[in-house]
Amino acid sequence: KQWYQRRVRAFMREVKEISHWIDEHEVYSKATQLGYDLEQNEALREEFEKFTIQLTDTGKSLDFIKEHSVQLQNDRHTDFKAIKEQTESISARSPMMSVTKIRAI
Repeated sequence: KQWYQRRVRAFMREVKEISHWIDEHEVYSKATQLGYDLEQNEALREEFEKFTIQLTDTGKSLDFIKEHSVQLQNDRHTDFKAIKEQTESISARSPMMSVTKIRAI
């Protein structure tokens, strides 16, 4: 039983970290700022490229969360409802990630 509780705590911690990251970086996904000169455009592009790298890593973490959620649900964990709600909540926020990937092209 302790093993299950550790898995759920790890799952919830990961969801919280990704949710926090999305909150902090959502502004980048919506930014339409354009530079006034070449130097400023290059700086903005570099900043966006760094963001897309972080976004890729976060997407991998999101995939891990979804897999972990399925495992916990398949194990019929007692916190099944909370696990499902957290997974749905974080998944609903992931379209921001897809839009940003499209903008990077």
